[in-house]
Amino acid sequence: MEYVILGYGKIGRTIVADISKYQGDKTIVVYDPFVKNIENLPHNVEFHNKDPLSDENIPDIFREDKLVISALPAKLRKRLIQAVIMGNSKLVDITFGNDTISDYLPKSSDSNFLIIPDCGLAPGISNFIVGRFTSEFTELENVEIYVGGLPNKPVPPLEYKITFASDSVVDEYVNPAKIVENGKIVSKEALSGIEEFQSGELVYPLEAFYTDGLRSLIDTIKSPKNMFEKTIRYRGHAEKIKLLRDLGFFDSSEKLLNGNAVVPRRLTEKLFDEKLKFSEIGDTIILKINVSGIKGGRKSKLVANLTYKCEANHNFTGMSMTTACPASIMGQMIGEGLINGKGLVNMEEIGSQKNIFEEFIKRLSDRGIEITISEKLE
Repeated sequence: MEYVILGYGKIGRTIVADISKYQGDKTIVVYDPFVKNIENLPHNVEFHNKDPLSDENIPDIFREDKLVISALPAKLRKRLIQAVIMGNSKLVDITFGNDTISDYLPKSSDSNFLIIPDCGLAPGISNFIVGRFTSEFTELENVEIYVGGLPNKPVPPLEYKITFASDSVVDEYVNPAKIVENGKIVSKEALSGIEEFQSGELVYPLEAFYTDGLRSLIDTIKSPKNMFEKTIRYRGHAEKIKLLRDLGFFDSSEKLLNGNAVVPRRLTEKLFDEKLKFSEIGDTIILKINVSGIKGGRKSKLVANLTYKCEANHNFTGMSMTTACPASIMGQMIGEGLINGKGLVNMEEIGSQKNIFEEFIKRLSDRGIEITISEKLE
C-alpha cells in the first residue's frame, strides 16, 4: 500500500519523516500546492507541488490501494471526505474542525471507504485512551480530559506561544464547549470552569478551563455522569483572552474602518501568528485523563499521564510530534493490516481493542512519547 500525505506544513513534515523512518521500503507521495523548492527529502518520498483535491488529481490519489493521511486545513474537509468516498480509499485525518463528518457520509453501507477522523493529540490520543478506559467499566462516573501545549515558561503578553494553527486556537476561545453534566449534555461558555491544575514538569502555576474537545465522545461514550475536556494554560491566560474576546477581537463579522472592511478575528489571528511564535522557546505538551466508576465490582479510577517536552530549535516541536505521530502510527498500522474496518471509525472505537491499544501505546513510546497508566481503587 502506498502512503499519500496531504499537506507539508509542520505536521505534514513530521508525518512524512516518521513514516519514512519506520517504513523505509514504502513509497510516500506528498501533495502541497503552497510549498516549493523542497530539498533533502528522504529517498522514498515523492513531492508534488499540486492541489490534491483538484478534479485532475483526485482519481490518482483516492484509490483503494492508497492510504491517505491528511494534514489539510479544516475548511477543505468536506471536499476531502467526498473524494475518499468516491475512491473507496482509506483516510486518517488530523483536522480539528467545527463540522460533523457524518453529514458528508452516504446513507448506503455498500461503500468500502475507511475514515478515521480526529487522529491527533486531543481529540486523538485522548479519545483513544478514553475508549480503552471506559471499556473496562460496568458503570461510568466521570471522564475528565486535561490537555495543553504550552511554552516551556510563561511568556508575555498572554503567557503563551502559538503551537498550532491560529484559527484553531481562536476556535477554542469562542466555540461553546459540549460536556456531560449530571448525565445530561449541556453547553458551557469557552474559558469558563477555571480551576487550578498541577503538573510535576512545569514549576509555574497552571489553570484549566472548558473547551470543545470531546468531539465524538459526546455520542459514543454512554452514560457517564460527568464528562468534559479542559485546556491547560499558565495562570492568568484565560482572563487576558476573555478581555480580548469581550472587546470583539474574535468577532467574525466585518467592521468598517476608514471605508475598508476588516474582520477582527482574521486580523487577530494574523497578529497571533506574527507576535506569538517565540521560536526561541520550546514547548511542553501535557495530557491527563481520569476515568472513574465501577470496575470489577469496585469503585476505581484509571489515570493516564503524558508529558512531552521539546527544547527550542528542535527539528520538530512537541505539538507537531504529539499531533503527527498518532496519525502516522495509525496509518502504518492500517498499512500493515493490524487495523481494518470500513465507514467512519472513531479513535475511541479502535482504542477499546486491547491488543491494538497496547501496540499503539508501545509505538508512541518508541518515539519518546511516554504514557503512564495507573489505577486507584476507592
